Amino acid sequence: MTVEVKPMNGTELKQVGFECNDPEFHWDNIEYKAMLVCKAFIYNPAQEAVSLNSVSVKEWHTDNSEFMSSLDSSWTVEYPEVIQGSKIATIVFKNTAHTGLITLEKDLFGAHVLISLRYVISPQNGNDIIFTGTDTVNIKQDNKDVTVDVGTNLALIGLDVKAGITIIRLVRSRETMKAPKSAWPYVVSFFRWAWPKLDS
Repeated sequence: MTVEVKPMNGTELKQVGFECNDPEFHWDNIEYKAMLVCKAFIYNPAQEAVSLNSVSVKEWHTDNSEFMSSLDSSWTVEYPEVIQGSKIATIVFKNTAHTGLITLEKDLFGAHVLISLRYVISPQNGNDIIFTGTDTVNIKQDNKDVTVDVGTNLALIGLDVKAGITIIRLVRSRETMKAPKSAWPYVVSFFRWAWPKLDS
């Protein structure tokens, strides 16, 4: 975690923590989506409360170009109107990642990605304060969604059509697969192995 601070009239808010969730991709009708949620924990060491005008994201970076390009162009920010004296407040940053099956399987799933978020806190009485929070996330996926999606593609190109149609019908009718949950990783692994072979 790195912090850049500009003092504000004797009141110095401090970033004492920063964390992001591990985004999990789910199928959403036309694409895969994952919510990235980061939280900054801001401590007010003064006795007086600090009222906030706004909190905004200045810039952000990741060390994975595919994940970076999958994120929306803006963040939703939730913050308290007041940070009480000697208290810690939480600021929440939200963004949504969008991707397709091939990119998810080849470049994103299982990757550990560094998130760097630079944001500005604008208090009512004082100068802006700039903080930078960093965290590393592990990108996940809903294995059942991926298995069905790959099964659909297999069916469309004529490979194991019967099995593909069966999978599609089960999911569209919201029926439960007979296989135990512990078997899903093995099914997904098989499709992950088979997928590159479809391009050859």
